[in-house]
Amino acid sequence: MEMRGYYGAKGQQRADLEPVEGQAPTQARPEPPDAVLGAADRESRTSGVPRSHLLALGAVESNFDPKATGPTTRFGWKAQGYGQLSPDTAARFGVKDPYDLTQNMHGTALAWREAVQKAQGNPAVAYQKYYNPGASDADTKRVTDGIAYFEGGVSPAR
Repeated sequence: MEMRGYYGAKGQQRADLEPVEGQAPTQARPEPPDAVLGAADRESRTSGVPRSHLLALGAVESNFDPKATGPTTRFGWKAQGYGQLSPDTAARFGVKDPYDLTQNMHGTALAWREAVQKAQGNPAVAYQKYYNPGASDADTKRVTDGIAYFEGGVSPAR
């Protein structure tokens, strides 16, 4: 028997989905809350970063939780908010309250746009090398799959 499961932010498995006998495991996608959808729409219009990219980053980084706080890093800080911005990144992009969805979404958009430019338009490279250096291949794939999903594409079975 295979388990379908959603792997939430930072790889925590959510096993509250029904097992499906004889099926390959798939990854359920959580639906973003209305507040997140609205913020992503507004930020996309403001920054030019596609809505699908903002939603994919939020799904992977915080499971759409603007109040999320990551574990303490080896550098002594914690990633904060929707896009899990470091304190330095938040300050660089003018985010005064990293737990404010609108501010964090804006900082996330600016950091992502910069990362994609450095990566010459390649989202996988942008995520793994610039946005979240050292990210796992699995998280990187979840971002690129999430972009396709939120653009209306079909997400591959896992």
